[in-house]
Amino acid sequence: IKVLQDDNLAIQREAAESLQQKVDERTQDLELKNLEAQEAAQEAIFAKSESDRLRSKAENAQIDAEMAKSESDKLRAQAERQAEELEELDKQKTAFFQNISHELRTPLTLILNPLESACLRLPEDKEIDVAAKNSRRLLRLVNQLLDFEKLAAGKVDLKLTPINVVRFVHLC
Repeated sequence: IKVLQDDNLAIQREAAESLQQKVDERTQDLELKNLEAQEAAQEAIFAKSESDRLRSKAENAQIDAEMAKSESDKLRAQAERQAEELEELDKQKTAFFQNISHELRTPLTLILNPLESACLRLPEDKEIDVAAKNSRRLLRLVNQLLDFEKLAAGKVDLKLTPINVVRFVHLC
């Protein structure tokens, strides 16, 4: 019996040692898993923190973009309004120059015709000749002003031709 008891005790010790070894191995595995879980939790916390930071940065960038778009829209509207005002001013300037040119040309024409007739009748009267010459010169300037305004308005194409500068200076 004693041998059986000793064998039984030896088997129990072996089983206890084997069981203790398995418990120790399992404990080590669990401690390792626990460390891995703690590391994963720390990584998750860091990832969440980084995600929150990037989300905040993206929201700020979106706000900045919306503000820039708003400013751009305001500037575009202001530029369009100024362009419309400039267009209106240009139309008024064109109308003014056309009106003033016509208002000057009509009386000049009415003055010039009798002066030219008087020059033909009285060729020796230098005062009438000077008045006629100056009237023609003023009419030419008014016509040039009207032509310049037509060019500026795009109603007439500029046609360049060579001229005799001496004759031009003498006429002016």
